[in-house]
Amino acid sequence: MLLNYLYENYFEKSEFCNAANINLSQLGALESANLTPKASYILEVGLHVKSFIAAHEEQQIYQFYLKGQLVWLKQIEQKNISTENGARHYFETQYNLAIDKFLESDLGQNIVQIYPQTEWDLTEYNAIWREFLAGTYGLCTRTGSPDQIFLKHVYIRFIEFITKRHQPDKIKQNLRDLLKTAVEELDKVESDFAAHEVALSSRQRCIINPRKDYLK
Repeated sequence: MLLNYLYENYFEKSEFCNAANINLSQLGALESANLTPKASYILEVGLHVKSFIAAHEEQQIYQFYLKGQLVWLKQIEQKNISTENGARHYFETQYNLAIDKFLESDLGQNIVQIYPQTEWDLTEYNAIWREFLAGTYGLCTRTGSPDQIFLKHVYIRFIEFITKRHQPDKIKQNLRDLLKTAVEELDKVESDFAAHEVALSSRQRCIINPRKDYLK
């Protein structure tokens, strides 16, 4: 059920502010200054109420923020970041650290031997920053953090690279093993998505389908 998914993984706007120890005006100011992402989900609800005395209808709008986004707010507060340039610089620094850590890992080194870094340059910072502020990564990653954003991107690129070039019945075992590991790692950072989104999501394309077609 959609509401169960939202309340399990997100805070409604007022709850988010309470958890962050800020008020609605402060959150609005942070968003307007491009310091923090906007809501990832906006739920518009039509209420129809009947009682002995009267019937009533009204529209309500609820905005949902990823719970993990609280960490980002805490980080920019601790670092006294008050401008978009400062926030973006911090984001890019954390993103680049994630790239370095990945390239130093055994999995990263195995992947770049097959799928060179020149093929998956993931430093389109303007687009990534825009999507971050829009709340997109609060929708499709578990924490919305720069490192998870990078890992989601690189694993998706690698999985698509392999599945587009190798048929399930012809892929070599070493590639199948590497594909399995990449799928498992993607599963750790990519959100589950709401039920109505799954079929259209990268989870379907890069986790569910590879497990069904390549890893069964």
